[in-house]
Amino acid sequence: MRVVSWNMQNNPAAWPYLAGFLRADFAFVQDPAPLPDHVNGLLIHSAQHHGKQSVLFASGTNGYRLRSTMSLTSGGVVASFSKPGLDDLHLLDVHPWTSVTMDSAMEMVQELGRASSFFAKKLPKQVIFAGHLADNAPSAQKRQRGFIRTWSKPSEDQFKPLAKAGLRDCANKFSSPLLATNRSHSSEYAESHPFFWASKDAYDSLRQLNVFLDDQIMAFGSFNPIVADYAL
Repeated sequence: MRVVSWNMQNNPAAWPYLAGFLRADFAFVQDPAPLPDHVNGLLIHSAQHHGKQSVLFASGTNGYRLRSTMSLTSGGVVASFSKPGLDDLHLLDVHPWTSVTMDSAMEMVQELGRASSFFAKKLPKQVIFAGHLADNAPSAQKRQRGFIRTWSKPSEDQFKPLAKAGLRDCANKFSSPLLATNRSHSSEYAESHPFFWASKDAYDSLRQLNVFLDDQIMAFGSFNPIVADYAL
């Protein structure tokens, strides 16, 4: 199963590439263009903030069926999918440009836990949470980090609640941080950081995680997709 996270920058040509060439079963898409009629799939709208938007995409050919969606007042959505013979798959998505990203994520994690366990002490086996997180660190702190900040995790503390809730950082599985996905250093997105988190069972099934780049992506915009392959 392939899961992709990508900022399309409103480019409609990115959809056939995502569904066709990348063969995404599911995708976390930031700034999406409208889904073309010839692309077989389902869009689940997650959140919108100051005209910016994020959606979840599910391929129409991956054998999964949308089971339920859950929206939260703080922003974001949980989409649950079922497939015969497999545990249900739950995708968490919050909008990366709001200041309540981690609050929304934790609320979704807690609600998902309550929905799957009477005592709300555990998550379902298959949960994936991916996207880009805005770095809301103070400007002075950003200046102090300087060059080293490029290779550090300025938003690391904001992820601690996810770890406490049972999610794991997929990038750490391969002992190397994700490369920056934004090739432009002059845009408002330059301070965002890609992330891929998953519950233990999904984490254990992760086979590879890459920031993808080729000539076609260069033409789509300044963002590279993150491609994760799970043995599910």
